[in-house]
Amino acid sequence: MTTNPMPRPSDKYIPWYIVAFFVFLTVLFGWFVYIAEHTYTGVVTDEAYEKGLAYNAVIAAADAQEKMGWGSSLSYKDKQITFSLHDKQGKPVTGATVTMWFYRPVHDGKDSEVGMKELGAGVYAAQQLPSEPGLWEIRVLAVKGEDRYQTSKRVEF
Repeated sequence: MTTNPMPRPSDKYIPWYIVAFFVFLTVLFGWFVYIAEHTYTGVVTDEAYEKGLAYNAVIAAADAQEKMGWGSSLSYKDKQITFSLHDKQGKPVTGATVTMWFYRPVHDGKDSEVGMKELGAGVYAAQQLPSEPGLWEIRVLAVKGEDRYQTSKRVEF
């Protein structure tokens, strides 16, 4: 008993299922491209090539800072950022010019610079806070004469 296989009526739609599958994938990938292009914040490094060439100077400055032996602590309490600086022997470093920068790792254009005032005994403070709450990187540069010291810390405001 042999039966002659007859195509089912729904078999004529199989090529259209394949076409619909690829149309669906094309629309999905197009949506991904749209999202990628319209949500990119544009955070890039300006003059990346020049900064890359100057990287040996950055390494030399880091070595000089390490040999200097200065140390610091950075804290945030009661809407005030406090930076304390001490030398190799643990004595406070006074009379330095201290500048602090707020960097937002995820947004471009929100960065700001603040000068810190010396409270005494190597302690410097600033009352200004970032423009909006969230995770910020605080970078501090202290300059006294020819000596330069810098540090950074991530803080949530």
